[in-house]
Amino acid sequence: MIWRVLKLTTSLLFIGIVLTAFWFYQDYKAYQEVSLSVPEQGYVLHVKKGMTLTGIARKLSQQGITDKPKYLVLLGRQLKLDSSIKTGEFELQPDLLPVDLLTLLNKGKVIQHSLTIIEGQRFRDMLKSLWANADIENTLQGLSDNQIMTELQHPDEKPEGRFLADTYFFTRGATDRELLQRAYTAMQQYLQKAWAEKSSDLPLKSPYEALILASIIEKETAIADERPRISGVFVRRLNKGMRLETDPTVIYGLGDAYDGDIRYKDLRTDT
Repeated sequence: MIWRVLKLTTSLLFIGIVLTAFWFYQDYKAYQEVSLSVPEQGYVLHVKKGMTLTGIARKLSQQGITDKPKYLVLLGRQLKLDSSIKTGEFELQPDLLPVDLLTLLNKGKVIQHSLTIIEGQRFRDMLKSLWANADIENTLQGLSDNQIMTELQHPDEKPEGRFLADTYFFTRGATDRELLQRAYTAMQQYLQKAWAEKSSDLPLKSPYEALILASIIEKETAIADERPRISGVFVRRLNKGMRLETDPTVIYGLGDAYDGDIRYKDLRTDT
């Protein structure tokens, strides 16, 4: 009698397991064929560094985009799309299937943000723009100019003019250090190319001296067509050992103290 009860119990347990497995398989299969609950206006998913598929699924569950986060993780492991997820922001659109989401996280394009460094902008003004950008992680804020250049592995250099004026694209979460390093490297490449193509009669000893002179010319006039003529004047003065006698050098030396007027004492101050 006991043996029959055990046999019946075992049979019922086996049937229960089979039915549960069948139900799970059908539910899991149905999950893959139904679009995620992405809002009509779309949703921007921010994947931070170190975030796993489990963490992403949990976040999407909290936002009501998926009601079965464990299925999403299981599908990712099944398709081997769980270990090479990119970081950044992804724009999710309605009618997105779970497999499409996983493909997007692995191979899709992340949202690009931009930062523009303006020509002639002072280093501290450039930093203000950099640190005011909410999509950039600030790691250098509060440091002096020398400390920042040391962090960039250029401790003996002045920062002014070292960063190429251009528009730089980046993904959310990029650091100020990364963007400054990109702009610094871009300027070095630009300078080396310009230096290799320079005229042989220029009274300049290094690419950095060329950068300084170019900066002075840039501040002397905002009209690009006038710069070659002004450049010629300065080069002739340098070749003759004359002073440049140009206002931008005095204004730069005054810094924040410049109020729009240059006084005699300002011309006598060594800066």
